[in-house]
Amino acid sequence: MFYTVKRMSNIILTAILIVFLAQSIVFVVFVSKMSMVFKEFVSFLAPADATTPSPAAVVWASMCKQLVIEFKTVIMGLMSVQAKPEKRLENEVVTAALSDQSPVLAAALKAFPSLRKIFMKNPGLIDFALSKIATMGKPSREAGGSGASFASQLEKYT
Repeated sequence: MFYTVKRMSNIILTAILIVFLAQSIVFVVFVSKMSMVFKEFVSFLAPADATTPSPAAVVWASMCKQLVIEFKTVIMGLMSVQAKPEKRLENEVVTAALSDQSPVLAAALKAFPSLRKIFMKNPGLIDFALSKIATMGKPSREAGGSGASFASQLEKYT
């Protein structure tokens, strides 16, 4: 009976030792895996050298850049919505003012919307166009000419 109790206690101690050994192996494997994960995490955060940024910094910069682009797009869209009616109103006011000054120019602006856009971007061209339209019906002086009409110049040769 003593032999069986001793044998039983040896079996129990052996089982406890095996369980302890298995737990120790699992713990060592777990610690080594956690150490590898920690090293990977540190290498992700730390730069490789002084000239290259860390991968975390690259990811962060990319996310911030995308966020700024999205924010800028939203703001520009809101500004565009507010600017369109103002631009239309300004366009109509300029067209009305030009139609009062020169009906020919007003007709040209209605016929050619791209011309209206050019005048809206470059207001100095409006005065130039008005001066050119004003001199369209008048005879032009050529080099050495008196400025008289072609018909009156022909009369002196007949």
